[in-house]
Amino acid sequence: MEQFLRNLVTASIHGSIVILAVILLRFVLRKTPKKYICMLWLLAGVRLLMPIEIQSNLSLQPVFTLPDLGVSSWKWAPVLPWIWGIIAAGFGIYSLVSYLKMKRRVADAVKIQGGWECDGIDTAFILGFIRPRIYIPFGMNRQARKHILEHERTHLDKGDHWIKMLAFLALALHWFNPLVWVAYILLCKDIEMACDERVVRTLDLQGKKDYSEALLSCSAGRRGLSACPLSFAEVGVKERVKNVLSYKKPAFWLTAAAVVLCAAAAVCLLTNPAGMTLSAFDEGTSLEAVFGETACLWVGDGGAYRRLPSVEDAQLETIGNIRIRRRPLLNDPGKDRTPAHALVLQSETDAIPSASSALGGVYLCFNDGYTAFWLYDGDPPAHSYKVQNPE
Repeated sequence: MEQFLRNLVTASIHGSIVILAVILLRFVLRKTPKKYICMLWLLAGVRLLMPIEIQSNLSLQPVFTLPDLGVSSWKWAPVLPWIWGIIAAGFGIYSLVSYLKMKRRVADAVKIQGGWECDGIDTAFILGFIRPRIYIPFGMNRQARKHILEHERTHLDKGDHWIKMLAFLALALHWFNPLVWVAYILLCKDIEMACDERVVRTLDLQGKKDYSEALLSCSAGRRGLSACPLSFAEVGVKERVKNVLSYKKPAFWLTAAAVVLCAAAAVCLLTNPAGMTLSAFDEGTSLEAVFGETACLWVGDGGAYRRLPSVEDAQLETIGNIRIRRRPLLNDPGKDRTPAHALVLQSETDAIPSASSALGGVYLCFNDGYTAFWLYDGDPPAHSYKVQNPE
């Protein structure tokens, strides 16, 4: 249970870093097409939902370990997962109820060219995922209907209904994180503005005015939180009208800069820092310095040690090239455990390894499968680390 909460909070922290970066880039790229801002929000969603770890030397994500809060010893600890699960499930129930209510409202909709027309709604929207339909209010004039249908078809072409569903899933899982709420609200706004830009990019000034009038006519002031539907006049109508009327085709260099920044953000923010070699390990004891002073090398298996006849630079280089993850393991096998295998590096040739004392040497300890490493230099190990190349 505690490990589950740790994994969830860790993912939320990494996702929050991406969200803060996107908010900053959103300001920097405010004059670029909004579709690139939506791409950045997509990175934030992927980071929040990503079940695997990808490592990169270019990662800007921090390396951290959550402190041991002793959650398992709390009197009410067993109910924590239930609290999280009930609230998360509540999001799904709310979304399902909203969907069913909308389905009832459009039950009498009439098929028209390009969508469905209904008298029980006051704004246009897309409803459904597998077979999504476009619904518009009954009695709209021909020009407004044309713009609204084109807007909603653009949403479908871009797959925005799926993007919003994934964003809602991230919100349901990370409901305790206020930054995820901010990201969801801004994403909904940016999705609509990106769709507006795609529709009006070929319109003249009069066409943009007509489109803006259609926006205003559908601004019903609806407020809600759900994975669907996507509404034509869902959020920020005044800002969207202003953006539509002032829209100009962006300069090539702005578009190129946005593409480069999106690619850089993906590499630097979706990944975790790559592992390090043992020669770069420094947890109070610098192994690089230890390797430089090593005069004697012992190999231990199950508590029995044998001394190698000599210490070769190639041997130390091979040991130093063993790669480990930078982040310590959550279930720490280094604490209160006798190593199944160990390498003892000593600067004095007459010291004999002991199970109770390093006698001036440094123990490089491994578990039975060589998948976990910890350092013993006379003091209990602080952490253990996953070995990335146990072979």
